[in-house]
Amino acid sequence: LGRAGVRVKNEVEESIERPKVLVVDDKEHNLLSYATALRILDCDVVSTNTARTALEYLQMHSASFAVAIIDGRMPTITGLELVKLIRSSEGMERVPIGLR
Repeated sequence: LGRAGVRVKNEVEESIERPKVLVVDDKEHNLLSYATALRILDCDVVSTNTARTALEYLQMHSASFAVAIIDGRMPTITGLELVKLIRSSEGMERVPIGLR
């Protein structure tokens, strides 16, 4: 910490990319809880409340995510169905997934 308790980043810290986490849950309070906890762990968080939006985002940016955390009980497309769609999509087979 620098003067007055302000954190001063050095060049090494600025060059380290923060892990990006995709959180998918239909409940807003769960999205907020995950985002808060993950930001404390210095992660970049992308969150969505629909499986369809998550799938579209992963199709465009799958390589940039360290992990996807997916709610198992969502309407329309369940978490397990979303995992199957991700695993069967070219370029997204290796995205680490946590299903809760």
